[in-house]
Amino acid sequence: MLCSILREVKSLKDSGFDFSSHCKKRIGDGSCTSFWYDIWLADAPLCVQFPRLFALELDKEIVVANKMGASSVSASFRRDVRDGAERQQWDDLSSILNSVVLSSSKDRWTCDLSGDGEFKVKVIRNFIDDLFLPSSDVETRWVKFIPIKVNIFSWRARRDRLPTRVNLSRRGVLLDSHLCPLCNAAMEDVQHVFFRCDVARVVLRKICRWWDLDWQEICSFSDWDAWYVNMFRKDGDHDLYKECTYVLKEYFMF
Repeated sequence: MLCSILREVKSLKDSGFDFSSHCKKRIGDGSCTSFWYDIWLADAPLCVQFPRLFALELDKEIVVANKMGASSVSASFRRDVRDGAERQQWDDLSSILNSVVLSSSKDRWTCDLSGDGEFKVKVIRNFIDDLFLPSSDVETRWVKFIPIKVNIFSWRARRDRLPTRVNLSRRGVLLDSHLCPLCNAAMEDVQHVFFRCDVARVVLRKICRWWDLDWQEICSFSDWDAWYVNMFRKDGDHDLYKECTYVLKEYFMF
């Protein structure tokens, strides 16, 4: 299980999301935190912030409690700190360690993706979804007058997730032709199936004639939305709206 989690963390990092960089240790008694390797001061491990001092360290696995509890932080160094870059890093380290106060509580991990610093699976999941999942400017609408399977079909259609011939070809499925099997005149994608195919146009015109509705050329979902909303905004008949919604959306399945 642990190996699987580590693989996923590495996979996310390769995709552009470094989860580890959002996690750091909150010091309690310092007994479970590596002084040099864990991120507990600033945004990087001390071995990265102070490489010259880290090179002097004899016990590189030393925990914060032992390091801070010694007579001096430099007690485990293999030699005294020299002037130049070493001295500058020593002064900087000493300065930030002056603000460290150990307590009797246990060390714990915190995550800066949530406002309170607590690790929450829901917060991390939402962050990853927002980062990687495709977004749409159009909100998903569920119409209660039609079956749920039609609503789901609509959701898939608007996001171009239907197995049209164009989409199947993108996924590596070998096809004899990418043309629409109804009209054999254009590539079969979502917009063509619902709005541009001659068969779809004829059927929709007949439905509009049946309901005595004005018709205009529609080539996309956005055109459909504009036509549909403007039509019933002018009419204002709620019963007609419900009946037309059922018939039109049942046919076009969105």
